[in-house]
Amino acid sequence: MAKINYQNLPSTSTPLNATNLNAMQEISTSGSNTNGYYIKYEDGTLICRTTISRSFATSTTYGNLFESPQIDLGSTPYTFVGDYQLSVTETSGPGVMIEGTDNKSATSYGKMYVLSAVSRTSYNFTFDIIAIGRWKA
Repeated sequence: MAKINYQNLPSTSTPLNATNLNAMQEISTSGSNTNGYYIKYEDGTLICRTTISRSFATSTTYGNLFESPQIDLGSTPYTFVGDYQLSVTETSGPGVMIEGTDNKSATSYGKMYVLSAVSRTSYNFTFDIIAIGRWKA
């Protein structure tokens, strides 16, 4: 990995993107599509970010909690090579726990369940998804 030359960074009024950061020789490319945003680094690191909204109920009894149906997290904006770390955070405010993810693949974030202390017949949830892995071996 090349060293960062801090004197050649864009001014703070310039949006940061792959075009004006290539002088640092760390970001290979960045972009977005209907599945979210991605940044590819020269060393092979890939970071993907997506925000999704889903409406569903948390009404199935699960011990002292209530569980949602299985929720599809959608497709990744760029293909991962090998396994990657996934973080899903609920940002809409009702305070829920995310119960594992299943069926994760190179092009899909997989599926998950939501646990809530409150039974809801329907609620609009928003989730931030960040995945870190590799785009090249």
